[in-house]
Amino acid sequence: MTLDNTGERFIPGSGAEIAYEHYGRYLFSQPLADNKRVLDIPCGEGFGSALLMKYAHSVVGIDRDSSAIAHATRYYQHKDLQYRVADMTCPLQFPSGSFDLITCFEGIEHIDAAGQAIFLRECARVLTKKGTLCISTPNKLIYADARYTHNAWHLKEFYFQEFCDFLGAVFPSCTILGQMSFTGAIIAPLDVGTQKRTYDMMIAPFFPFDQRTVGTFCKEQHEWVYFLAICQKDGALPSQKTFAGHVVVDQRRSAILEALDNEKHAAVLPEHLQRWAIGHRDGVSKLITRLLEQEYAISEKHAPTETAL
Repeated sequence: MTLDNTGERFIPGSGAEIAYEHYGRYLFSQPLADNKRVLDIPCGEGFGSALLMKYAHSVVGIDRDSSAIAHATRYYQHKDLQYRVADMTCPLQFPSGSFDLITCFEGIEHIDAAGQAIFLRECARVLTKKGTLCISTPNKLIYADARYTHNAWHLKEFYFQEFCDFLGAVFPSCTILGQMSFTGAIIAPLDVGTQKRTYDMMIAPFFPFDQRTVGTFCKEQHEWVYFLAICQKDGALPSQKTFAGHVVVDQRRSAILEALDNEKHAAVLPEHLQRWAIGHRDGVSKLITRLLEQEYAISEKHAPTETAL
């Protein structure tokens, strides 16, 4: 069974930048799920629930799309991982205090204001007294307003203070983190700890980079593309490790290769074809990613073996 890529949910392999974002949220949340009973809602095609299951005691993934749940049940199997069809806007069919952690990534904006209020109250109800809600959503100011775009699947997006007020009405402690994707370089200590804090992902995002404007990285609260909130039911603050943030690293530099390839071909295209390429950028990017992956696999297969002298 193959899910159609309608744009409503992320499907692994469907795009580079979105893969950084979605994988990043779940990888960030894995330590929070350590030996915990986890509810992942909405779970989409199921990859995130499976990632959490690597750390969690048990995971329940919920989505309103029965085809997504059927796909998840087939492809991500574990004795303590289950998937169910349910709607976020309806009361959750679990007793109070059933979960230690709830993850809700890029789901809250897909329901209207009334449904959002119901969902947040239900999250608080099914969490234990010391339970945690980890929830993300696009920053409307950057995601929509600054781009002059509207996502047809999003019914109610949030500005920064609006999101804070929404969560604070139910949860006494909420820490808001920012998320956005970059390409660049990393300098890190050569110790085992570094290896445990980074992840290698073979995907190909594209971001413009202007060498004339290089400065210290610093973003105001309202400038991040996405907000990720950690809400504690008992009012306690998250651990200091959580505040330290999270980095996903693409060691194969596929982003740079894709950017150079795009620039090279764009320079020789007639103007009308350049306009076509821009309009079909997602499809072209997906094709380039597949070609790069195949090229890498072939080079690895035929690489000469070293012999000891």
